[in-house]
Amino acid sequence: SNFQFHIRMSHNIKQIDKWAKHRGSRLFHGAMDVAAQLCKMPATRHLTESFIVDVVMSSQTLLIFSVQGLFEEAPFVVAPNTPQLNFFSRTFAVIPKPNSSVCVVSDELYLSPMTNARIERYRIQLAKANSAAPVMATPPAIAAVGPAAAGVENGEWK
Repeated sequence: SNFQFHIRMSHNIKQIDKWAKHRGSRLFHGAMDVAAQLCKMPATRHLTESFIVDVVMSSQTLLIFSVQGLFEEAPFVVAPNTPQLNFFSRTFAVIPKPNSSVCVVSDELYLSPMTNARIERYRIQLAKANSAAPVMATPPAIAAVGPAAAGVENGEWK
């Protein structure tokens, strides 16, 4: 039921006509706008031990990474009851800014409820991710999708 908040704020391309009318109320600029929006979201408790982080691309001017894991939405259950877990995957594209900070230029969130069978499959995926050695992209692979391909020229977005 708490997914209603996320559906209402969605940029779902299947409903692009509906979304276009409310574009201004669904895009946020600056730290204060983002913080205010985060405060409006339903309370959650994330299972940090379930997190998987994947760096999709890394260059001096662009970093794309995803974080996925499990979470519980309020009201939170108390042991010995079993919480209703949900799955999230969030992908960010960030660019460097002065003073060692970053600017999020794109943010995509995917949510879905979890069944017992999906939780078991996710545990297997998590075990594989925890036992795998990190894979590093080779310099030619990074160069092939470097700043020009990302729309960056002389440190500025085109």
